[in-house]
Amino acid sequence: HFELFVDALIIGCVLAFMFDTVADEKSHTLLGCFQFFSFVVFAIEFFLRMYSAGENPMYKDRGVMTYASSFLNIVDMVAIFPYFVGLALTPGTGPGAFLLFKIFHFEKYSKAFTTFDDVLRENMGVLAVTGFSAMLLWILFASMLYYTERDSLDEEMAMYYKTIPDAMWITLLNLSGECPLAHYSSIGKVIVGIIGLFATAVFGVPIGILGAGFEELVTSEYEDSPDEDANVDPALDGPSFRSVQTACYQFVNGIGSKAATAFELSIYFLIGATVSIGVLQTVPGYEDTFSAVE
Repeated sequence: HFELFVDALIIGCVLAFMFDTVADEKSHTLLGCFQFFSFVVFAIEFFLRMYSAGENPMYKDRGVMTYASSFLNIVDMVAIFPYFVGLALTPGTGPGAFLLFKIFHFEKYSKAFTTFDDVLRENMGVLAVTGFSAMLLWILFASMLYYTERDSLDEEMAMYYKTIPDAMWITLLNLSGECPLAHYSSIGKVIVGIIGLFATAVFGVPIGILGAGFEELVTSEYEDSPDEDANVDPALDGPSFRSVQTACYQFVNGIGSKAATAFELSIYFLIGATVSIGVLQTVPGYEDTFSAVE
């Protein structure tokens, strides 16, 4: 229950910081009190965990400092200690921002960052090569556009390409698939077109590598996980339960009967109608049209 209470406080701190940016003076004071209360609870929880670190089987013989250097504890220190210092030096909205780091506390449930870190480590060599190649292309194209656009008659174009560091910012946007400027010289247009072709490779290769890495990791974890069927309650595995489960599956997927097919088609119809009504309601004068139907 205490763990759920801490999780609720984390979510509350995130919402409090958001609402604090638009709150009046009275609400600002109340939200600040809530953030301070949350900080006290977080600090007590952190020091109790440090005190009892020796009871953790994973860190029993590795010392408190090893336990303190784990990801979740580093997140706690980044959230708690700067908040305390900020509260003493600059009380107000600022210190509450540090408590936002506590949202990484939910990593213990999803393991998202741990998985991402594993994928990066396994593919670091290939990503390093592609990253270095992307940097070379970035500098090369920025230099080329610097020479073609620095003397442009368009003041905005000349401003963005007056130096190579300035040109690198716009070129980076070009490599990401964006083209915020349009008044290029003839040679510049050719270069920007070539950049568009390279942009697909620059971003496509790392995305493909990471995607394959995630798929491989998830597949290996799935293969290593125990068979869930071995833990099924026999009472839930009888013919009657299976038949009801099968009937529900067939009905919601439009299989096995005309009623199921009609139900599935009605769902698709309602989705299309809802989208159409939403589009229509964006037109001035039709804001409340079909609201009851929706």
